[in-house]
Order: sequence, then C-alpha cells, then structure tokens
Amino acid sequence: MKKYIKGMISLIILFAIIVLLVFLTIKQYKDDHIEPDLGDFGVSTFEFTGDSEHYNFSTGKVFFNTGELESKFSKKVLITDFEQTNIIDGLTREKITIYFGGNVWKKKTRKIGLNKLHETIEDYNFYEEDLINYSNTKKSKTTSFDLTNKDNFQNIIRVEAEFCTVEDGCEVEIFKLKFKNS
Repeated sequence: MKKYIKGMISLIILFAIIVLLVFLTIKQYKDDHIEPDLGDFGVSTFEFTGDSEHYNFSTGKVFFNTGELESKFSKKVLITDFEQTNIIDGLTREKITIYFGGNVWKKKTRKIGLNKLHETIEDYNFYEEDLINYSNTKKSKTTSFDLTNKDNFQNIIRVEAEFCTVEDGCEVEIFKLKFKNS
C-alpha cells in the first residue's frame, strides 16, 4: 500500500510540475507577443488617411514628443484599417509598402483572401515606437522611421499598393495622403 501512495504522490508532483511549466511557457509567449495598445496612442501630432484607385486606409497617426506631454515615447506611428475599394479582375497578389525618405520602412504581401471589398485587411497593420531613454528594448536596429521628425514627416512618407493580376502583370498605385492636423 505504501508503494502505491509513493507512486501517486510522485505522479501528482510530476503533474503539478508539468502544469506549472505549461503555464509559465504560455505566459512568457503572451508577454513576448503582446500587441501594442493601439487605442492608447496619446495626442497625435498628425492624423492622416490615404486613398488610391483600388485601396484606402482610414487610420494614420504619428506622435512626436515635444516635451509638453508626459510620455515614454519620443515618437511613434500607426497606419492601419486598409480596405480594398474596387474589384481587381484576376488578382493573384497584393503588397503594401511604406517608405520614409525613399527607404522601405515596412511591407507586407498577401496572396489569399483577396478581392474582399470594404472589409478591413487585418494583415496590414503597421506600427513602430521609439522610447525615450531606451537601452535594452526590443527595438535595437534603426529603421527609415528614424529619419522622420515633426517638420519633415508629411514630406517623406510614401505609401504604395502593388497588385498583380493573371493577365496584366503587376501595377503600383501611390496613395494620396490627406492630413487632418496640419
């Protein structure tokens, strides 16, 4: 009988260790892959939207810390809520590319779920933040967003949509940006 009790206790302890390890692994994964709180953007310096012949986006925000606001960010940008507005016959691929100062900042390509009109394209969410006084943050390499400041942002941002069709090959459309807080 004592053999069975020792075995059961060992089994319970082993099970508890496994559950603890699974819990810690899930928690660590969630912490490493946490999405930024896009609703807590703060007071934006500029808000903008963009339109092209076949696509648009309705949320563009950039924040440059001017010292007036209590913020841990020196600057951050969010560009999201892209939609396709017109059908493209024979569409096989689409790509959104965002440039700052002629340098690619971010780009994403889609090959599935195409030609769905007026639905937010979840794959196209672009975000970056620069922390004030950061030393060991996840952002360790520079990007073309580092070229921006309050004075040049409107002049150096460029958003493009490239789409490819079976018959016509690939075409590029440049978004016309409209700034709300100029």
